[in-house]
Amino acid sequence: MALTAKLLRSTFLLIALWMWSVPKIMAQDRLSWTGRSKTVKVADTITFDSISINPNQFSVLRLDLTPIDSSLYRGRFSKAQLILDPVVLQQNDSIIINYLRYPNYLTKTYSALDPELILPAQDQMGKIYRLGENNFTKEKNPFSGINAQGSIVRGLTVGNNQNAVVNSQLDLQITGALSDKVQITASLQDSNLPGENGGYTQSLEEFDQLFVALEADRWQLRAGDVDLINRKTVFGQFTKKIQGMHAAWQIDHKDGSETSMFAAAGLVRGVFKRSLIQGQEGNQGPYKLLGANGEALILMISGSERIYVNGVLLQRGENADYVIDYNAGELRFNPTYPINSNMRITAEYQITERNYTRFIANTGGEYQSEHLNIGAYLYTEQDDKNQPLQQNFTQAQQEVLKTAGDNPQALLAPSEQAATYSENQILYKKEIIQGQEVFVFSNNPQDELYQVRFTLMGPNQGDYIIQSQTSINKIFVYVPPINGVPQGSYSPVIRLTPAQKLQLAGAFVRYNKDKTQIEGEFSASDNDLNRYSTLDDGDNTGYAGLINARHVLIKQDSLWAINGFMRLNAVDKNYRSPELLYQVEFNRDWNLPVDQIIRDQTLSTLGLQWLNQRHGATTYQFDQLKTSGAYRGQKHSILSNLRGEKWWYQGQFSNLNTSAINGASNFLRAHQSIGLSSNNGWVRAKFLTEDNRVKDSLNQLNALSQKFIAYETAAGVGDSTAVFTEVGWRYRDTDSLVSGALNRVGIARDVFAKAQLINNSKTKLSGFAQYRNLSTSNTILEEQKSLNLRLSFAQSLWENRLRIATNIEANNGKLPQQEFTYVAVEPGQGTYTWIDYNEDGIQDLDEFEIAQYQDQAAYIRLLLPNQTFIDIQRSALTQLMTWQFSSWQNSPGLKGILAHFYSQTSLVVDRSTPKGNLIFINPLSPDNTQDLALQMNLKQALFFNRNRQYYTTAYIYQRNENNQLIALGLQQTTLEQHQLTFDHKIKSQLLAHFTGEYNRRENRSENFAQRNFNLLHRGIKPKISYFWGENSRVNFYWSAAQKENTSGAREFLKQNNFGVSCTLAKADKMSLTAEINSINNKFEGSPFSSVAYLMLEGLQPGENYTWNLLWQKRINSFLDLNFSYFGRQSPDSPTIHTGSMQLRAFF
Repeated sequence: MALTAKLLRSTFLLIALWMWSVPKIMAQDRLSWTGRSKTVKVADTITFDSISINPNQFSVLRLDLTPIDSSLYRGRFSKAQLILDPVVLQQNDSIIINYLRYPNYLTKTYSALDPELILPAQDQMGKIYRLGENNFTKEKNPFSGINAQGSIVRGLTVGNNQNAVVNSQLDLQITGALSDKVQITASLQDSNLPGENGGYTQSLEEFDQLFVALEADRWQLRAGDVDLINRKTVFGQFTKKIQGMHAAWQIDHKDGSETSMFAAAGLVRGVFKRSLIQGQEGNQGPYKLLGANGEALILMISGSERIYVNGVLLQRGENADYVIDYNAGELRFNPTYPINSNMRITAEYQITERNYTRFIANTGGEYQSEHLNIGAYLYTEQDDKNQPLQQNFTQAQQEVLKTAGDNPQALLAPSEQAATYSENQILYKKEIIQGQEVFVFSNNPQDELYQVRFTLMGPNQGDYIIQSQTSINKIFVYVPPINGVPQGSYSPVIRLTPAQKLQLAGAFVRYNKDKTQIEGEFSASDNDLNRYSTLDDGDNTGYAGLINARHVLIKQDSLWAINGFMRLNAVDKNYRSPELLYQVEFNRDWNLPVDQIIRDQTLSTLGLQWLNQRHGATTYQFDQLKTSGAYRGQKHSILSNLRGEKWWYQGQFSNLNTSAINGASNFLRAHQSIGLSSNNGWVRAKFLTEDNRVKDSLNQLNALSQKFIAYETAAGVGDSTAVFTEVGWRYRDTDSLVSGALNRVGIARDVFAKAQLINNSKTKLSGFAQYRNLSTSNTILEEQKSLNLRLSFAQSLWENRLRIATNIEANNGKLPQQEFTYVAVEPGQGTYTWIDYNEDGIQDLDEFEIAQYQDQAAYIRLLLPNQTFIDIQRSALTQLMTWQFSSWQNSPGLKGILAHFYSQTSLVVDRSTPKGNLIFINPLSPDNTQDLALQMNLKQALFFNRNRQYYTTAYIYQRNENNQLIALGLQQTTLEQHQLTFDHKIKSQLLAHFTGEYNRRENRSENFAQRNFNLLHRGIKPKISYFWGENSRVNFYWSAAQKENTSGAREFLKQNNFGVSCTLAKADKMSLTAEINSINNKFEGSPFSSVAYLMLEGLQPGENYTWNLLWQKRINSFLDLNFSYFGRQSPDSPTIHTGSMQLRAFF
């Protein structure tokens, strides 16, 4: 082991040297959006890329990162163009476009001949040309076979009210051949937005990752994001996502054998965690996933999870089984996969390691010949105890780590650390109260301040309580004990996380000849749970081994055979592996408690298998499990998987008997399924039963005992891959321990149906529905009913002139009471601004506003882990109807008139109410008194001469209702908008534009009184534009608006805005845009309030001026230079100047 340690130290030294030399992009977190993300100025039509993009991975966001409804824009994905609705143009200055390019091999142009060698057609076809050889050798370009696409951006933003901010972005895709034998693939992306990709799709594409890969016939090399996977061995299995390097190569020998080797090293992106969750009746989620130490605030590695229900692996995706929020660590099941209380949910996933820099190294190799396979592997994963990331240990905390050993209960330590005053932190000073030194909140810069973290200890287990929950960070206050009994729930301590280490070494051998297969493996582990302490290190080393054998006893021709097999696994109590050794339901299969302490154990198996190549197999096996804790289990099993031309059968029978010091058990199981099929239909049936009787040392049944009998039958017609219908029925009778015996506790009856009724180019109709009724023998508990529903309908009529799409969903679940906070970032990099309305120096949650100007945007909002969930019923409706008659534009009569019109109606409703007796709640119900959450968006847009600028008229009505339940109460917002726009080109160089609008916005907050208002807005904006050249124009405009708060303090604003803007453009080489506005605000009321900030749009009463300048220069075909300047001046405020310069290089 000493030699191994030296090798590992050398390996880690090389890793550290390599990681120091790689670009910055190799060490950052993954982007929240792993495709491309561009911020662009709004325009009627935006071309945002040069090649086609994937329409299934496309979204448009506002600058505050809220999504823009897809009904407000239209994409021409083949041309990478975005056409915006006038509403978006009016409400946004810039937008964010998230999208994925198609890979280069799908978008490049292929030709049988090199186009550069083809001569253009000419009239001189009669001339004779003489072909000769060149007398010179053309120099070979080593990069001629490489295709590179993307850009690199470097920018600087400065201003007189902010520090200088450097912006950088890299987006580069490389494919091609370095030589005839070496291929290269690379995806390099870098930005300032950390996070993880959303888990709403089934696959996470590889070209979204950050990597460089080289590949030849006999070797591969990859650097960057690497997925390390080992499934070839039993004891060394793992899946790890790292940022590092992986190399593999293969050597062929003359006798036909080969040797393959690999080596990998890097930084671990995630650590393995398994969560066991008991399903809840009718609850589709979200189910909260926790961290390694039970913490709620986690960041999951996207794509790392494996979700099992009753031991069956599920698929991710909105059209599959579940979706997952990697940032919140929340699992939600789709309505098409109903969850009930009989389901055991097991989640295996990786979470980011935030405590230390964690290194990993993995190497190994194997020799393989015709009959023999020999290999070895070495694995090490350890925290760098000298590089804690989020923990700067004080001297007292270091002493706690040294004396704690491997005992997690001894890791509590004082949390205070000396700090300097900051308005963005909650700080404390020390005071003596009743002879006890305690922490008291202070925002006085002259005090000796401390940053203190408080840990929830439980009721009457601490001396502090939460005084204020309205600030961005909770403020804790000391309460003295009464008669020696603590009166609080929190203590100023922190649970320390020690640095850990896991090393694994192993070897295996496999022999396969004729009818015999033999396999052996041995592995040793060294696991140190606390690298700061030498205490308890005597149990760090453990061992494991196995022997497997299989032999063909009888073989008749090539169709059937009888095989015999045996397996022997021995695992030492101190042995540890990167992931758990056995399948997810191992403990349940052997009647072991979920929290079973690991002991020396031996698992042996003997069995026979009858195998037929046409009809399947039947297997009998005997298993025996022994542990050093006097546990002994014996299990007999019969497994069948048989099939015929029009039938199939699957069966599993097992009988387990166990004995231990604390009791014995008998576990009988039978799971059987049979199906019959015909040319156009099928019928299937299922029978399941379990009888598990677990007795204690007094021969009394304990709480693990249970019994059930379940039946299921279903019938279907059609083709299950195209058009089909299936209906079925399910019944389950469950017994549990009641009064010392197994008695009936519930009967569940399910009726379900799923269908794809219509599936053609014009019409699609599909659906899933399940109604479940659970009745219990407990007279106190009510009967539980639940409905899971998903219906989808799409119709295209009259040659696509009318398109209708409808989706309906219904299910039960949980609604989190959302908590959030605000975090300071560099000015211009955030979304929110802080205004201290009550002037107390404390950043309260209701004092943050969406910044109207980018230089004010110094905060971002972060969602905190959800702690409280409420049972709800949910129903959702999505309806879209589009009328488009442009194809009739040259037709006479009524068709020609209709050709001028375009209409689109969209309705999106997502409603959640407290769970009650109703099976289905109407998503369109006018009664919203019971709503806990509501998202309703109704939009009607009617256009005349759309996109023609010839008497072009548009009327848009929009109504949005949003009810959100947060930890501090219910927030309700209603926005109703009427807008009329008119465009007409008077001459070829003159365009008249008019906008009129009437809006009403009502806001209700349960706990923030200053957020309650009812705001009316009336406004007009005429504009005249004069064009010359191809892209140059000047605009003169005036807008008048009245805004009135009809509740509360009844603030009133009369606003006039005179402005002029000019754009000068010279082909594709240069463009210059300038704009100046004079804004007069006649305001009645206090300007120092939330509603005033919204009405004044971040300006002040009186005369305000804003101006901006944007200059873009195409230096050459590879370089663009952008310069922007923005200024504003308000009464009693200094003039604000902000400028930025950006250089973009294209590949």
